[in-house]
Formats: sequence, structure tokens, C-alpha cells
Amino acid sequence: RDVYYVLQEWCADRILVDKTPPYAWSIDTLRRAETIFKNARYVFLHRHPYATIASMVKESLNREWIVKQMVSSNARRRRRALEVEEVVARIRSEEDDFAAFGGGDDDGEEKEKEEMEKEEEMEEGESAAATEIARQQLQRLDPVLWDESDRLYATANANIQDFLTNEVSPVRWTRMAYEDFLRDPREELTRVLWHVLRLPFDDACLDPYSAENVATREGRQGVEGRSGMAAMDPRVLERRSIDASMANAWVKAPALAPLSTFAMHVGRELGYEPALFKEPTMRPGCAPEIIRLNRGVRGYPVVIVHDVLGEVNADLRGVVDEQRPAYGLRLTPAGLGLHDLEDLARLYAAAVMSTACPEEVCGDCVVIGKGRFGSALAVEVARQLGGSTVLCLEEELVEDDVDVLLKSSSLMIHDGDEDHHEQLRADLRNLDADAQLDVIYMLKPSSVTEKKWKAQVDRGLKRMAFCEALRMKKYDGGLGGGGGGGVERRCSVSGLEELREKLNEL
Repeated sequence: RDVYYVLQEWCADRILVDKTPPYAWSIDTLRRAETIFKNARYVFLHRHPYATIASMVKESLNREWIVKQMVSSNARRRRRALEVEEVVARIRSEEDDFAAFGGGDDDGEEKEKEEMEKEEEMEEGESAAATEIARQQLQRLDPVLWDESDRLYATANANIQDFLTNEVSPVRWTRMAYEDFLRDPREELTRVLWHVLRLPFDDACLDPYSAENVATREGRQGVEGRSGMAAMDPRVLERRSIDASMANAWVKAPALAPLSTFAMHVGRELGYEPALFKEPTMRPGCAPEIIRLNRGVRGYPVVIVHDVLGEVNADLRGVVDEQRPAYGLRLTPAGLGLHDLEDLARLYAAAVMSTACPEEVCGDCVVIGKGRFGSALAVEVARQLGGSTVLCLEEELVEDDVDVLLKSSSLMIHDGDEDHHEQLRADLRNLDADAQLDVIYMLKPSSVTEKKWKAQVDRGLKRMAFCEALRMKKYDGGLGGGGGGGVERRCSVSGLEELREKLNEL
């Protein structure tokens, strides 16, 4: 209390601004502000839970300081040991030199210099190794730090919300989302400055990293260690302008665990919808049309649509980086009951939004399709998601009835001998449709019963006929996936390597 009285006296007619996040961890501390200050004004600045928690784990808990402490402690022990060894070595060297030559000479000094240089090189190497060991030890603490940061995020924001809503007049406080500020700083600051302080907007607010403004955050000369506002965030002095892209920084932030129920509830209250793609596994009760293909949680989701067989293509799974969330869409009985491609895409888009990501980032997803039908479906799904990027892997071979038979019977999947497939295709093309089907039935693997094999072939034929009927109904039988109308970002690739490169660019 006395400290704030002194600060207020120093400020005189100026406005005293205090930004101390740990105060929010206790609602009693927040209430104390009402007793210390007269007509205090509040700006509730909040940020996406994943971005905040990841930042707390990385920066706010002084991880770098811990590393330096551990390394410096080890370094002090090493220096003491080296000093003792150096003294002993010098004494022995002097004794040997005196015995051999009756005293020291230039050769002895040169030898001592070489030994000192070796010791310095050794110490530098040991210091680097010690730093790496310290970081590895800290990584083991990450899950603990994440859980604690999750709790602090939820507690702080819940306390602020309760305190302001129930105990402070609405004319003395307002909210501002960090993401809204980055996207439109002029509008947000104009609103906040006038509502809270009745101050007009100043253009200097749009250039917080100017030389004059940065000077207020730099440490004072002669002060050892970090000082100034930059002491809490050393990277603040590295920035040059307000970066709107940071509004979605939470998408690429590491997520070491799903949000707790408390943190997710608080996030919803602040307007942040659950981002389920930040969780490595899918929750029970998700739409059956969508499946998780990996455990990645960093970056915008990748959605791979099924091919004419109704399943996620095995080749496409391997092109997605394991750290990036990837989902697959597959054909289900609900999809088989639909009558056009738009309805099927609408079903899949709803599954993506309910299972993988909130609407605000659906437009940044990447949708991948393969072949004529897969490309057409990918374009429609992307359109339903709000214009997501589409990557289409075009098949060189135009599918005919023989290829339909082969794929439906899984022979294209289980047998990798392309020469064998070509010969089989040639033989089948000389037969009529009924004879072709009889041959496929006769190619039953020994491990599969006849009844199961016939059901598998018939199921594949039914699905392929359904998918092709939807595509032809939409595009009048044209090839190439039906164009990309309504989707601004579409790219066709010719192979898996090119697909992987394009995906890594996004």
C-alpha cells in the first residue's frame, strides 16, 4: 500500500498503469486494488489459452534462468577443480624443469601456454555439454510446468472475470482480446482508451517499437542484469512492428496436454472455442466419418479425403509431418445415403468442425484428395470449410472398369507387383463384364473365406459406383476433379514428393 502511495505521488497528474499478471492469481489481491485506489480503471486483456499456457511454460517460469543457474553451478565446480589441477601441474613442471635444466626456460613457458589453451578448449566443450544436459533435465519438467500453467491461466482469468463482473461498475472496465488487438489495433485501442480513460486515440500507439517508445522498455545503463520492462520479456526489444499473424500463434504453439476442464470452460467464457486438433487423440463420441491419422498438435490441421473406395489412401498418410495434426475422412452408411457431392462434403465439413477445429481456423486447413473423385471431393469439402487450401494428387491412369474391379478387391493394395497388375489388366480387358467379375472372385486369397471375399468385392464395387455417380452428376463426367471454383488456393501435384514439399510450404 505504501509503495503505491509513493508511486501515485511521483505520477502527479499522470496516469499510473500497473500490469502485474500474478495479482490475478488471488481474487483478494484484486479486491485490494479497490481499497488502495479511488475509481480505479481496468482493462481485461486476455489471450487464447493454448498460446498463454505455452508462453508461460517457455518464458514466464524463467526456464533460461534455471538453465544458466544449473550450468554456472557446474562451471564453478569445474573451475575450482581445474585451478587445483593447474597448481599441481605447475609445481610438478617446475620441479621437472629445475631438475633437468637447472631452471625454467622459454620451452617451459610455451608448454604451459599450450596446456592452458587445451584446458580452455576443454572447459568450453564441457560448458556446452552441461548446457545441453541442463536443458534435457528441464524437458522432463515440461508436463509439470504445463499443468501448473494451465491451472494458473484458468484461475487468473476466472478471478478477473468474477471480480470485474460482480464488484466493479461497468463504466470502469472493459475487455480486449489480444487477437482482436493484433488484427485491428486502431479500432481496439480507440475503443479501450475512450471507454476506460476518456482519452482520444494517438497514432503513436500504432508504433510501439519506435526508438522513443523502446527507450522506455530498455534497461538503464550501469544496471547489472536485466532491467526495464524488457526484463520480463527479453524478446520485446527484438520486434519491429505489431504483427497481425501472431493472432493465430496458438495454432503452432506446442501443446503438451489437453486443456483441463476448468481451463476449457474459462476459455469458452472468453470466446475461445475448443481447438480439439490440439489434442493428440480423438474424444469418444466423435463423428464416425473422421479419424485421427497421427498425434500431431502443432500447425493447422490437414484433412485427407477418401478415394473412390471410400477409405483414406495409404500413400497420403505418410506425407504429413508427424508433428502436424492429420485427419482422414471415410465413407460411412450415412454418406452412402446421400444423393450429391455437396451433401457429402457438407457432412464431412460438419465432422471436421465438430471434431478437429473451430470455425475460426477451418479456412486455414489443408484438404488433400487423390484422383478424379478424391480431387473433386476435396474441392467441395474445402468450399464448405470456408475456402481451405486444396492439394490434389492427380492419378496418371484414367480408371476404367478393370481398375474398378482390381481396386474393389484390394488387389491393388495387397500386391505391389506392377508388372503383374499390367498383365492382369490386359487379360481382364479381353473378357466381358461378367467374366471379369468371375476372375476377380477366383483370385481370392487363401486366408479369406469365399463369402467374405465376395462381400468385400461387392462392397468396393458399390462404393466406387456411388462415388463415381456423385462426381459425374456434379461435373457431367469431366475429368480432373471438377475445377476449383470458390476455392482460391488450389494446387495440383503429380507425385507424393511434390505433395510433401507443397504441404511443408503451407
